[in-house]
Amino acid sequence: MAYRLKPDRPLASELRRIVDKQLASALDNLHATGDPRSDAAVHKARRHIKKICAAIGLLRGPLGDAYWPFNERMRNAHRQLGSIADSESAVETVKRLRSTITSRADDHMLASLQAALVERVRRVDRKAEVDRVLPAVANTLRAERPRVTAWTLNVPGMRAIAPGLHRSVRRAHKAMLRARTHPTAAHYHTWRCRVKKLWYQLRLLDRCCGDKLAPDTRRLDELDGCLGEHHNVMLVEHILVTEALLPRAPTARCLRLLRQYQRELRRRAASLGARALRETPHEMVTRIECLWREARERRAKERRQTWRRAA
Repeated sequence: MAYRLKPDRPLASELRRIVDKQLASALDNLHATGDPRSDAAVHKARRHIKKICAAIGLLRGPLGDAYWPFNERMRNAHRQLGSIADSESAVETVKRLRSTITSRADDHMLASLQAALVERVRRVDRKAEVDRVLPAVANTLRAERPRVTAWTLNVPGMRAIAPGLHRSVRRAHKAMLRARTHPTAAHYHTWRCRVKKLWYQLRLLDRCCGDKLAPDTRRLDELDGCLGEHHNVMLVEHILVTEALLPRAPTARCLRLLRQYQRELRRRAASLGARALRETPHEMVTRIECLWREARERRAKERRQTWRRAA
């Protein structure tokens, strides 16, 4: 089922439905693995948890005191799956970097790094299996479903979720400025998290806005992909420096290649960010509120015309 709010449905029940559906989908993926080595399913489960966090970000006000403990439990579940997902992402990033390399010697070094990272994935997966990470996360998610269906929400319309949306846009802008002013791994990762959250929220609202948010979601998706790759490069660099997977000389050469790739990604992220976040938070939220209102009025007009023809 698409990650979209259905127009002309009670917004409170729609948001409960979305969160419960994502919990169920995450559980399905965790059960489908039966084995921490099935990393694709872990990635999917983690993605569903991110979607939950994005949805409840629109509900900070309506959820009241229930927001913080629920959000914290979701973040902890996401964090627990991180080591499994990140280790596989590191392998994929080195694969992509190899596809851009023309030097046979550099490709040989990156192939050695890729093989070492694949072995590291096996070690991470074995540890996750011993620590029973997947069952622990599944138990957390399973316990949340009855709580979600019992939520009492006062969400009459776009006005109720606009403050949460405004906060997400504002935080994405601030994170972009911070990352570009102080380009650290942590700042770029925070920017990526803010962008992904906003992307999911606009996807949620798109259908209720007459499918007019597709250009916004496309730009944010592209920016998220670039920032995600940057995060993976930083992760590989950290692994190389702290775990000594290769001898010193190949490690130094791999680090130079990774840092060159990192600079390219930062230049691309700056360009994509300037387009995706070109509006101020107030301008973006005001535009989305107008689209929401226009789409609602258009649907109401179409219903009246249908009733007249039927009569």
